[in-house]
Amino acid sequence: MTSDEISTLVKKWPTYQGRQIGTDDVRAWLEQVKTHQEQRLLFKILNAVNFYDESEIRERLRTLHAMVRPMLPQFIQTKRSERRMDVLITYLDGEGKSGQYYASRYAEENNLNVKCIISPANFTEGVQKHVEKNGRAAVLVVVDDLIATGGSVRGNLISFATENRSILQSLDVPVMVLTMVATAEGDSAVREAFSELDWLNGDLRYCELLAEDKYAFSEGSPIWHTENERERAKSLARDLGAHIYRSNPLGFGNMGILMVFPANCPNNSLPILHSRGRQGDRVTWQPLFPRLTN
Repeated sequence: MTSDEISTLVKKWPTYQGRQIGTDDVRAWLEQVKTHQEQRLLFKILNAVNFYDESEIRERLRTLHAMVRPMLPQFIQTKRSERRMDVLITYLDGEGKSGQYYASRYAEENNLNVKCIISPANFTEGVQKHVEKNGRAAVLVVVDDLIATGGSVRGNLISFATENRSILQSLDVPVMVLTMVATAEGDSAVREAFSELDWLNGDLRYCELLAEDKYAFSEGSPIWHTENERERAKSLARDLGAHIYRSNPLGFGNMGILMVFPANCPNNSLPILHSRGRQGDRVTWQPLFPRLTN
């Protein structure tokens, strides 16, 4: 790769976790493999990464709320600082993870009071207090950035609804799972969960259904000139990823998604993008977009 090629690429990227990824970062990442041919394959992967920026995130959060707005009563804002209180917001993946982060961004972007965000850890108690103080809710939204395999969302949704069935039935409002991006597999998994929860008035909405060209090694991917090149790149990514996620060397669910959000890199993306590789106590791979974990 020439310096111009790398420079052109990084200029297209927004900041990641508040930091601009530079040409030296990319060069160091590529040079973890030794041959020029392998570096070229990795560079093609980087060139195909779908890197969302903050303005796209904000726009998608507004778009998601536009899908919810028809369910809401009219709200007349009498002061610039006033926020509506009848949209309850929660998340399914625990404290400090992407759901909580995007729940707060969703409230901020759509003029909803942050007190509407109810932690799933004490959801029933939180809802009861909120309704007592602010009146009846019109809708409950469950916010996340990506539904990929859908397995964890499906399980978490069923557990959350079952645990909080009494308060959810008492609320008697639509429950909308909102995500910026979904895969076809994820869509099916969430809809299966709602089918099991036949007492719940639930639905799924998203801004983007992930296309085949957003996967690193899908058949017919435009990233690769030939089938042989695609297979060589896949083999390289699998060999490197095996030192990171032994059972999922191409990312969780072995999906090989090429996606980076400004605050984090999904674990369904290629592990070589976001996580360290280790052999015993020795670090064998340094990621370009280190993933936040807790």
